[in-house]
Amino acid sequence: MKRILIIGSNDIATASALRLFRSGFDVALVSLENPLDLYHFRNFSTVTIIGSKTISGVKALTFADFIYNLPEKTTINLLEFIEFSFKNRRVPVLTNKDCQIVNIESFDFIIVADADLFIKLNFGQMTNATVISCVENCPGLINYSIAVNSDFLGQVKYPFIDFPDATNKQDLKYEPVYSVKEGVFVSDKNIGDTVKKGEVIAHLNDQVVIAENEGYIDGQVRDGVIVPENAEIVRVGAYSKRSDHKILPSSSFAIAGGVLEAVLYHNKSNLNKLRKKEH
Repeated sequence: MKRILIIGSNDIATASALRLFRSGFDVALVSLENPLDLYHFRNFSTVTIIGSKTISGVKALTFADFIYNLPEKTTINLLEFIEFSFKNRRVPVLTNKDCQIVNIESFDFIIVADADLFIKLNFGQMTNATVISCVENCPGLINYSIAVNSDFLGQVKYPFIDFPDATNKQDLKYEPVYSVKEGVFVSDKNIGDTVKKGEVIAHLNDQVVIAENEGYIDGQVRDGVIVPENAEIVRVGAYSKRSDHKILPSSSFAIAGGVLEAVLYHNKSNLNKLRKKEH
């Protein structure tokens, strides 16, 4: 069974994990221990904080959560946890510190859904794994790239296909709200709530956060998290309230479909090469 490591825990990483998992692959995620994800309510980014999370019947969990629920006096190490998770159809979620212990090159594919984390882990020079990028301008050796703009969303950029450049477009426009100083974030609004221009939407310690435009709360970081200065903390949708803001968007699954296509194409290509050598 091919093993796949997804770098990130955002919407694209989560959708890719779901699609690859359901296709029968062994899938693991790498996540920051405390990610500031605006869409944590619908993806796997909170797993490193709460220990485990199930989305659409697929359970992701951390090593810490796993050993916490073990019977008393039972011991198991990180590598055994990963093997147990694969055997019992779970998605292990590793932290960047875990990656210092795990042999990353034991994975057949690396899916890059978070470029910053990919750079931080210094995976760019990896040669044994096949690397599939779901981000723009991904550094290092990339074998396949998936289009992430609206013109060719989810298409695999094969080297033998003329793939024209396209401008980045978004189907929806958003107004990002940034922190003006470091502080504890406390929201005054729920996801999907409508807001008016000038309305208080959150607090950073004793400072109020004001909506600069009318719209709805499309995403925001978790309550109680300490955010640094100049971090995006809220995203206000410019159009009317959507009904699907709490589920993974179709665009993420379109990109995940491209990831699955690239994995299957690569496996098929290698199989054909082996058959030619046998003959």
